[in-house]
Amino acid sequence: MTRWDREEYRRAFREAGLRVAEQDNIPDRETTIPDASEFPTEDWDTREDMVERYREYGTLLTVGVAP
Repeated sequence: MTRWDREEYRRAFREAGLRVAEQDNIPDRETTIPDASEFPTEDWDTREDMVERYREYGTLLTVGVAP
């Protein structure tokens, strides 16, 4: 899993010869988050912070098209 911000994805797509057609966050309020032992959250102050961010922002969808 790669956790890049919007610009990092855009840069990677450009370097691959693609143009970014769209980017959008897809919130996810339904997926069951695995237990902490299965899904470590060391990059977050608390597990609750991580879950809240995921619920609010979810996945960053980046759609690229070839010129």
